[in-house]
Amino acid sequence: MTDLTVVTLNTWKGEGAYEARLRAMAEGLAALQPDLVLLQEVFAAPDLGLHTGTALAGHLGLAHVFAPARRKPRSFAGRPVDSWSGLSVLWRGGISRSEVVDLPADAADGERIAQVVTLDTADGRLLAVNAHLTHLAGADALRRQQLETILAHVEPRMGDAAVVLGGDFNAGPGSPPLRWLAERPGLSVTRAGPVVPTLAGSHRCIDYLFLVQADGRPRYRAHSGRRVLSQPDAAGVLASDHCGVCARLAPADAAAERHVRTRREPGAGTVTDALVT
Repeated sequence: MTDLTVVTLNTWKGEGAYEARLRAMAEGLAALQPDLVLLQEVFAAPDLGLHTGTALAGHLGLAHVFAPARRKPRSFAGRPVDSWSGLSVLWRGGISRSEVVDLPADAADGERIAQVVTLDTADGRLLAVNAHLTHLAGADALRRQQLETILAHVEPRMGDAAVVLGGDFNAGPGSPPLRWLAERPGLSVTRAGPVVPTLAGSHRCIDYLFLVQADGRPRYRAHSGRRVLSQPDAAGVLASDHCGVCARLAPADAAAERHVRTRREPGAGTVTDALVT
């Protein structure tokens, strides 16, 4: 197994200077050379031939599966357009299965789904779970129900597989839904990234990557988590109203060796990447 680079990004539908933002997203993601990308608020307007997920997958040379959601007319370039705000998973490899999980929802918010994608890897299975939880204020109980629904679907299928769970959780790192996730019996849940603001103009951290595995059976370790796509491009364009989160996943044996070498050779440059715990 080799290291995998994973990114999550809320793409902000078709808002703002969409075409310029799409270029900024494409260039910013390409610089990261990702193996797996989880996208939320993916704008798809077939009548205009626009699809954020398809465009980014083509630019990055990755396979792509889309889960349409939240269909309604949206304002684009000054006129209403029939469109979706869905979820996309992009992967540098084969995809053997893609599922949509309907999540508990509130009529004040509308449809919420999760995307569960089985990825082909050299040594077996990796599950990518892409989620965008409700944005409603004071709805931590609903966000927990949404996470419970996701885990209830995924846990029976995990076996020895690792799960990358990422997206826009609309919840702070110490919130009840994320505490519930961290304390899930029988699972090892690692936050693969720093606690830093991910929403433009805010101090809120609401976008995450988690590595979820069965206790005592780690396949990967997370390291080098960081915020990405947080600065304007050369033209002064921000890719989205959210920053992305990026992390590296190393095979468990290799990650353990990296950790040992880091303790023995603290000044050895490339072997001093900290594991995210």
